[in-house]
Amino acid sequence: MHVAYTADQLARWTGGTCFGPQDASFARLATDSRKLHFPGDTLFVALKGPRHDGHEYTLSAYEAGVRLFLTQHKMELPGDATQVVVTDSLRGLQALAAAHRHRHKLPVVGITGSNGKTVVKEWLNLLLAAHFSVVRSPRSYNSQVGVPLSIWNLGPNHEMALFEAGISQPGEMQALANLIGPSHVVLTNVRDAHLEHFVDRQALAREKALLCADAHTVVYCADYPHWKRAFAELDIVPPRALSWTLRNNEARWRVSKVAPGRYALASKERTVHLDLPDGDEASLENAIHAVVLSLDLGLDPPMLQPVLRRLDAVPMRLELLEGKRDCTLLSDVYSSDPASLEIALDALERHAEDRPKVAVLSDMEQTGQPPKVWAEELSDTLEEHGITHVLGVGPQITAHADAFAAEVHAYPDTASLIAGGRLDQLRGAAVLIKGSRKHALEKVTAALSRRTHDTVLEVDLTAAEHNYHYFRSRVKPAVRMMAMVKASGYGAGAGELAQLLAFNQVDYLAVAYVDEGVMLRQAGVSVPIMVMNPERSALDAMLQHRLEPEVYSWKTLEGVLAALEERPQETPLAIHIKLDTGMHRLGFEPEDLEELGTRLAQNPNLRVATAFTHLSAADDPNATDWSLQQLDRFQASYDRLTATLGYLPLRHALNTAGMLTLDEQYQFDMVRLGIGLYGVSPVEQARKDLLPVNTLRTVISQVKTLPAGEPIGYGRSHIAAHPQQVATLPLGYADGLPRALSNGVGEVWIAGQRCKILGRVCMDMTMVDVTGLEVQEGDEVEVFGRHLPVEEVAAAAGTISYEILAAIPQRVRRVYVQE
Repeated sequence: MHVAYTADQLARWTGGTCFGPQDASFARLATDSRKLHFPGDTLFVALKGPRHDGHEYTLSAYEAGVRLFLTQHKMELPGDATQVVVTDSLRGLQALAAAHRHRHKLPVVGITGSNGKTVVKEWLNLLLAAHFSVVRSPRSYNSQVGVPLSIWNLGPNHEMALFEAGISQPGEMQALANLIGPSHVVLTNVRDAHLEHFVDRQALAREKALLCADAHTVVYCADYPHWKRAFAELDIVPPRALSWTLRNNEARWRVSKVAPGRYALASKERTVHLDLPDGDEASLENAIHAVVLSLDLGLDPPMLQPVLRRLDAVPMRLELLEGKRDCTLLSDVYSSDPASLEIALDALERHAEDRPKVAVLSDMEQTGQPPKVWAEELSDTLEEHGITHVLGVGPQITAHADAFAAEVHAYPDTASLIAGGRLDQLRGAAVLIKGSRKHALEKVTAALSRRTHDTVLEVDLTAAEHNYHYFRSRVKPAVRMMAMVKASGYGAGAGELAQLLAFNQVDYLAVAYVDEGVMLRQAGVSVPIMVMNPERSALDAMLQHRLEPEVYSWKTLEGVLAALEERPQETPLAIHIKLDTGMHRLGFEPEDLEELGTRLAQNPNLRVATAFTHLSAADDPNATDWSLQQLDRFQASYDRLTATLGYLPLRHALNTAGMLTLDEQYQFDMVRLGIGLYGVSPVEQARKDLLPVNTLRTVISQVKTLPAGEPIGYGRSHIAAHPQQVATLPLGYADGLPRALSNGVGEVWIAGQRCKILGRVCMDMTMVDVTGLEVQEGDEVEVFGRHLPVEEVAAAAGTISYEILAAIPQRVRRVYVQE
């Protein structure tokens, strides 16, 4: 239940000045005018950043029903609006959250480090939630804005809190430490992430360790010496320092492997044996952090072990799936709490378009509220998000179905829901499937999803969003961003990526052909879209769907003008002029530009939105002089064009590589983000900062043990030199796995190890060496992704990452995940 505060309290806690009724109250916070589901109960915080100003959206928020605002200057709003004006609205938001936090006395765990914060938080939640009422940061809400929004979810019913704290610059952690006020801290690791503004890792560790200053208990790995040095430098002496080691360093807990997946944790007081996920070092570290703190909080091994066996399999993310009968599915079947439900409902709205919205929900445990109160609040939340039908699972929803405004069909358990037949009646709907793990709603996901192939391409939308903002941070504030989503988003799926980019306020999208742009318009994407190859036969559809053609020759210009004569437009058609500066693929030559500018100026039906060129070697460090020569040619050609055109269109030349290698003066008015959006950098320096978006996964179909001398695959190209254990995978070159990876050239990732491809890659099958591994049919296999970067796979195959990504056919199911 949300605690209500008044405008008078807000003014006192933030040091602001109140204009309007001081008894105006609020129980919710919003910083985005697009997410106002309970406007009459909401405080809108107008945040001002380098690229946006929330004050520009206060009137929109008012029109949506908000009447209380936290601003940095008095806004012109109708007389019934209340404004609390502060010097800095971010600091005001943090002061409000701090006041809210310190009204609650409970154990609060702060989690920081270079990597693994979100995983440790989610795993701790799984371990603790059966024994405490836990509130935690939604998703990766760990920034200067995210932390106060996370703390706002803290309620009187909670018994434990888990909050992430992420920083990227010196001076940020102290503000978060004051906000969180942790009694316990988990320090994950010290690595190169976020080092951009720090001298070295030790400086980064010192900043992060400030979170521990007033904490009673600190959990950290003694194998990272930076933490102890940071404590000494800051004169921090945690009363309970729960250090641990895998390498026999001095620590409170010594952790050793006693069998595959089995570990002993030994302290002076006791030794415990537990099964831990050890597919990679990071997963093992994350699990040990969660276990050590859980043991200190009083949970015994028998309480932990059933959950620990499941940790590695928990996605902890929303999955966007194609459903049967033209349904779109958004699945999160591992957690159910009010904060994560709000996030899931927001995501459902983004993907629903004009489809009816249906929620398949289980009871929410650990809310700390009487079931009827919980049901009424849940009903309000669902109604605000436009949910028309609810399929409920569990005794609470069943008992209180009459409390919901939506039509509810309730079932005592998941099996009854599936057997009841209502899932078969869902057609053309956007369906959210969300529930706690005990209700096994993954069976509902399986029943509704179209699964035709065990090989899937997992597309991480959170990683794409991270990469987008990474490149945004590298360009000047006034420079616009065009994102390339051609070739179905380099194989990832243009529709989902375009919606994500539109939500993040990208300025332009670019596709290769008209039909790609039409598909985006039909998906509800309203961002301006440039079509790079506007075929003459599709120009009518281009005009109908408000797409903007690239014009690179006299012939394309004539085609566009002819199409406009047949389908006149109310406003001039925006076009994009391609200038050839040395790529020599498409574009107008310098000698064409005076005549081109004159002709365009005489055509009121056309407006040149941008003029641009294509750099042919921006990713080659030995070709910088050539890139600069191209850029000089571009500026000269632009000047010749605009001299007769009579106005100045936007200029753009830099691609992903150009943004990373060339001076910011060449960013001009806009840049084009391509392969970097997908986590692939043509430049070594940025690879550590980008996250892989695409992961190609499959499963093992069969495992065989072959004696020495036996041949494997077509042509007997591999002969076992010794007894070999061979796993057959259900994918081949028809699924995008290059045949060039045959005979040990390529590898896949299974059970924490690289496994070589044996024999020839077949059309639909591939054999790999799993000798010495404990594997079985159905085990997961990574073909490329986090453990096997697509750049490595491409290099082994003698090609480039673009080709590997774009070659994944549509028979490979796309699964979209989002934290």
